[in-house]
Amino acid sequence: MPPRAAYRARGLATVPLTGILSVTTPGLLDAWFAVHERYGTLPLGRLLAPAVAAARDGIAVTGQLARWGTETVEVLRQPALAELYRPYAGKAAVGTVLRQPGLARLYQLVGAPGQDAAAVRALLGAELARLSAELDGLLAAADL
Repeated sequence: MPPRAAYRARGLATVPLTGILSVTTPGLLDAWFAVHERYGTLPLGRLLAPAVAAARDGIAVTGQLARWGTETVEVLRQPALAELYRPYAGKAAVGTVLRQPGLARLYQLVGAPGQDAAAVRALLGAELARLSAELDGLLAAADL
């Protein structure tokens, strides 16, 4: 079913700006690998090391993130997202440390020596499709 038809079948005239139905097929991973293969001179793992450290060790919550946590209550009703953000929502003072160990592991996987987009896509695709199905989204494993 074409994307527009899928939204109309759910009674929606436009694509929502928030929630699981706003999620589109991710393409950034392929772009990272393609750009790195063509132009990269340093190992991808080395390039991603600062992102791994920030996700693993945490970053200070900004005013914008603190506001988002209190304003976007519907996100917290979704188990996978609630696990990540609930500790910070409604009480995340600016400067609170936000840690994302799952994101750190993903970046480590992407940057592992000899890794390629297809292998990472296969691992990540199954989890994204599972989460989409759990939240009644449109993204399926075949889309990835």
